[in-house]
Amino acid sequence: MKYILRLVIIIVICGMCVWGGARFLVYNTHGTASENKTITIPDGATIQSIAVILEKEKLIVNKWAFVLYARFSDSGKTLKAGTYTIAPHLTIPDIVVLLSQGKSKRRDKIITFPEGWRIEQMAERLTAHGFDGDAFEKIARTPPEYIRAQFSFLKDLPEDASLEGYLFPDTYNFLPETAPEDIIVTMLKNFDRKFTKEMRDHIAQFNQSIHEAVTLASIIEREVHVDAERPIVSGIFYNRLHNNMPLGSDATLDYIFGESKIKHTQKETQVDSPYNTYKNIGLPPGPICNPGESALRAAVYPAKTDYLYFLNNAQTGETVFARTHDEHVANKRRNGL
Repeated sequence: MKYILRLVIIIVICGMCVWGGARFLVYNTHGTASENKTITIPDGATIQSIAVILEKEKLIVNKWAFVLYARFSDSGKTLKAGTYTIAPHLTIPDIVVLLSQGKSKRRDKIITFPEGWRIEQMAERLTAHGFDGDAFEKIARTPPEYIRAQFSFLKDLPEDASLEGYLFPDTYNFLPETAPEDIIVTMLKNFDRKFTKEMRDHIAQFNQSIHEAVTLASIIEREVHVDAERPIVSGIFYNRLHNNMPLGSDATLDYIFGESKIKHTQKETQVDSPYNTYKNIGLPPGPICNPGESALRAAVYPAKTDYLYFLNNAQTGETVFARTHDEHVANKRRNGL
């Protein structure tokens, strides 16, 4: 009898210790994250799967404490899917209430940079969203060594070159306090993923540098907007380079004059600038915009054709190709150019 009584007492004491420990984890602890975390709870998520997400992001220290509290609290029965920004100091009850209210307290800002935008356009959009666009532009135009050193694809970037061409255009999520240099590093990491090892190995076979490929891609990006036509235009540019002919790209004149025109004057085609591909043979010193994946791939994998000329019909959007200068002149006449 005494043995049974002692056993009961031990079990009760152990139960009280477990309960006390659980209450402490629930009400008196918070995660070890050092900054706000933005998480997404998918539709149909279970309490256990939510707990796993929270523990992975270090917003709670014990997933089972979260599961226990959520199962036995009224709020835990109505956890809602959504995207939430959660501060690291919140306790489990705080988080459960937040998720049960379904108020997606999203602090991050969604910013889209279209393909073909230049550094100054990106800076303006950042400023419009409350970021320090001026600082972004300053760093992008004169990237410090600690940023250049992080990325192997920048090793052949000329010493005085900007990051034009390498700030990958995409949709990004940034918290309001994100520093300009962190925004730039995020965009460079995206470029690093999109300009694949396969693409780098391919251009290396032809002794072409990444900087040359990106420069050509930036011209393709601004010259033609139909993905299927970009490899053909790329092939034309390679044919012209091979034949020691000027690229003759109006997009590079747009870059020089800071405005886009359907047709430039004869005087404009003779402007004195290293970016004038009517006057100078070869590629310009660097990219004229930040190209997207389609233009990058076109620059790396050009179509093999015997075309040497092309033009864009501003009314129809059609790109017209020609093998000879006479054909090109005739195409101009037919397309009102």
